[in-house]
Amino acid sequence: MCLVYIVVKLVQFRIKGLDMALIKCGECGAEVSDKASACVKCGAPITQMKEEQRVTTQETGKPIKAYTLMAVIVLIVGMLMWISAVTGSTTEVIGKVLFFAGLGLFFVFRSLAWWEHG
Repeated sequence: MCLVYIVVKLVQFRIKGLDMALIKCGECGAEVSDKASACVKCGAPITQMKEEQRVTTQETGKPIKAYTLMAVIVLIVGMLMWISAVTGSTTEVIGKVLFFAGLGLFFVFRSLAWWEHG
């Protein structure tokens, strides 16, 4: 019965679009909502944790955003090299390689962001 209540509350949070930070339980180390009054794993009361112990989507997404930006830059540089190069030149080949590498990396990092954060 308690598990059903927890699942319903989690669904309500997702529907309302409310973000909640995850903190570690001081007793068992499980990740629980910062809004919870007790740990769902061990039942220990949750006290106010330090701000640095919270894990938010914004903080965990920063490296993925940086890698995605680098992939876009590689893609743009490759496209510019490909377009401006003389047909059959080494610059054209390098431009094509950079363009398709940047495109591939972009899709990889966007998929990773989707996988990590939904």
